[in-house]
Amino acid sequence: MVASAITNLTVFGQDWIVFLKQGAGEPVTVVRNLNETTFHLYRYLIIPQAWSVALELYFYALAPFLCRLKTKHLIALVLMCVACRLVAVHAFGLGRDPWTYRFFPFEIALFAYGMLAYRLYQYLGRAPSVDINLNRPSKYAAFGGGLLAFLWLHRQASNWLGSLFGTENVLCLVMLTWVPLLGFLFRLLEKHPVDRFVGELSYPIYLVHLAVFAFQALLAKKFSMEGFPLGVSTAVVSIGLAFLLNVTVLGGLERWRQRRIIVLNQAAA
Repeated sequence: MVASAITNLTVFGQDWIVFLKQGAGEPVTVVRNLNETTFHLYRYLIIPQAWSVALELYFYALAPFLCRLKTKHLIALVLMCVACRLVAVHAFGLGRDPWTYRFFPFEIALFAYGMLAYRLYQYLGRAPSVDINLNRPSKYAAFGGGLLAFLWLHRQASNWLGSLFGTENVLCLVMLTWVPLLGFLFRLLEKHPVDRFVGELSYPIYLVHLAVFAFQALLAKKFSMEGFPLGVSTAVVSIGLAFLLNVTVLGGLERWRQRRIIVLNQAAA
């Protein structure tokens, strides 16, 4: 309880709480599989999904050092994290949530992927450009549909390979394909207004989606609404709330932040 209260106030450590459980009259122990545990300490967290923000804060603390690494050293870091992840799965049986995507030493690889993707993005900016005009709504919609189809095929292929060679083994391999994909997409869509707008909704959706899901699940249970499309309804309501939150709160904060940057730059000049 005390640890959960502290992490609710500081955000730091919210990921650690997910790895802990404590039954009545029992000591705190480490979770091996969330699906087999009932006394989760993360249930005391106000915003349970903020565990990922804690990971981001750790990365921001390391970022000044990681940014100085050469590309080959970043790649070596990725391979080391992936190797540790596979050892944890095969040698210690830690192949279930929360170990699959919440343990920071393993997740450093994902942040390093982003850094490598950005370096590829910079390289593509110096390379001869490919003129793909997506300003017309029809072209943007066609491109978006094609991208979604590609991602669906990517998912199906990953699931099939996972059934043959092990889900965790294939996942570690497939994640390497994200670097060129993200680098190319950032270069292609960096100035597209619709894509930027959609991107700005991602964080408010992240903030509200669990609360929306829990509330609707409670209503569906209370009123015996069998067959209620909970997933689709959660997506629609979360997007609507995210839009309102972005327009009324986050948009104002961003404008204030930009004004502060201008003032600070002028003062420094």
